[in-house]
Amino acid sequence: MFLACLNRNGGAMKRRTGFTLIEIMIVIVIIGILTSIGIGNYIKLTEKARVASVMANMHTVQVEVELFGTDSLIYPSGATQIRLLLPQNMYNPYNKSLTALQDRTDEDIPGVVEYYVYSGRSLYQITGFNKDTEAISLTLTPSRALF
Repeated sequence: MFLACLNRNGGAMKRRTGFTLIEIMIVIVIIGILTSIGIGNYIKLTEKARVASVMANMHTVQVEVELFGTDSLIYPSGATQIRLLLPQNMYNPYNKSLTALQDRTDEDIPGVVEYYVYSGRSLYQITGFNKDTEAISLTLTPSRALF
């Protein structure tokens, strides 16, 4: 025996299709959770990449300082003397409009590499800074050839 569901007007009821409000809300909540996890990981990875870029800049500065020292038998007197030797594509990873290299006496800014040469110009120090202007732990030692 066939029983049809009737609506108020006496006609057959159509079957409803689609999603309920609860189902849509659950999907939106799941997408929100996954997005928040992804954004957190993205921010961590971009910071790690920027710190790695500062470390690469520190190494580039060290190579140029050592080349200068090999040619002149003393290290450069300051950042301005090194800046002329650096590649044109070297930039500050946190803000490309700011300098990538400065002297130690200048104000610390995120992503900058600082150069300091000690009196006698036979020993130098290179320091890089992260987004919180904390020194990046990377030890660069000068060549022993100039001593």
